[in-house]
Amino acid sequence: MSKIAVIVLAGIALGGCNQGLVRDPPSLAHDNPGNCAKLDDSADVQLGLVRQMLDQNRAYAGLAHLAALDPAVQASAQARYLNAELLRHTGRVQDAERSYRDLLGTCLAGYGHHGLGLLLAERNLQQALAELRQAALLLPTDSRVRNDLGYALLLAQDGPGARREFMTAIELGDYKQRASLNLVLLMLYEGDEQGAERLSQRLKVPEAELEQLRRQAVQLKKERQDEPHREG
Repeated sequence: MSKIAVIVLAGIALGGCNQGLVRDPPSLAHDNPGNCAKLDDSADVQLGLVRQMLDQNRAYAGLAHLAALDPAVQASAQARYLNAELLRHTGRVQDAERSYRDLLGTCLAGYGHHGLGLLLAERNLQQALAELRQAALLLPTDSRVRNDLGYALLLAQDGPGARREFMTAIELGDYKQRASLNLVLLMLYEGDEQGAERLSQRLKVPEAELEQLRRQAVQLKKERQDEPHREG
């Protein structure tokens, strides 16, 4: 299994059977107040519809609707970010990477670094970590970013660092359940079965999901043993 597959499928920590890094994009109007030039109401509605398509796993339709927008709206940082997310969700990795890099000089630079971190994890975990760390510097209160950095640190076998990021994400709140379950995964990975059991009981994790986390921990250990160390 590739690194990115592990990250995207990693832990019930990230909701349902989709596990690992948090894939859903932020609500830009909520998460970036004042950072980006405000769009008019019509553009907001149009981009909201595209965002809804992305949320509904209709990325191809989202790209089609985005291409139909006024060029001035397409040129906005908000539209460019959605374009990068849509490209990533349709598997156009190189196009998505270029689009995320194009965001680095904009008001959404943190999200550009975050997207690059998700993409680079397949090829180079150390580079992915560098991007996710930069994203966390620019978006220190974004619990999704902190959770994702924590998971990448888990993959890099930095247990204390992963724990700090998961705890930060938990206390920030928006992804509390996901980050909490990733913390269970970390405990299982480190062999703290009792701690994982106690936390799972507090979270009311179904036994089937706990077993899935146990299998995930075993798989991560196996991959750490089998794969050569990835140089940064």
